[in-house]
Amino acid sequence: SFLVVYLVEQAALSMVRAGAVLSAGMLAGAIGRLVWGAAADYFRDARAVLMALGVVSAGCAVLMTQVTPGWPYAVVIALASVFGAATLGWNGVYIAELARVAPAGKVAMATGASLSCAYFGAVTAPPAFAWIVSTAGGYTAGYLLLALLAVAGVASLWHRR
Repeated sequence: SFLVVYLVEQAALSMVRAGAVLSAGMLAGAIGRLVWGAAADYFRDARAVLMALGVVSAGCAVLMTQVTPGWPYAVVIALASVFGAATLGWNGVYIAELARVAPAGKVAMATGASLSCAYFGAVTAPPAFAWIVSTAGGYTAGYLLLALLAVAGVASLWHRR
C-alpha cells in the first residue's frame, strides 16, 4: 500500500503510473504463487524455494530504496513485478510445507496458528511501516527493515535445514 505513495513522492510518478506499478506487482504475486508452487514440487524442496524468495525479497527491498525519477518506467515496473512475485507469492509454498511437516492430526492447528501470526503481521506492518517512515524521515529505513526481516527468515530456514 505504501508503494504508490512512495513512487509518487520519491520517483515523481503520477498516481496513475504508480498505481499501474502496484498492479503489476500484485499480478506478479498471483502468478508467483503458481510458479513457486510448481518450483517447490519440481525441486521437492519447499524450504529452498522459500529461502530463494527471501533473498529475492530482500534484494528488491534494498533496490526499491534506490528508485529515483531518473529510473526508466519499465525498470520500475520490472522491479515491482519481481518484488511482488516474491513477497506475495510465497504463501502457498509456506502453507504446503507447514502441512507437510506438521505432526499427524495437527495440520489444521499448525497452519491456523501460523496464519494467525502471519495475518497479525499483515495488520500491524502497515502502521509500523508508516511509523518508521515518519520517524526516520523517509522510506529507506522501512524498506531496509523489510530486507532485514526477509534475511532473518532466510537465516531461520537455513538454520533448520
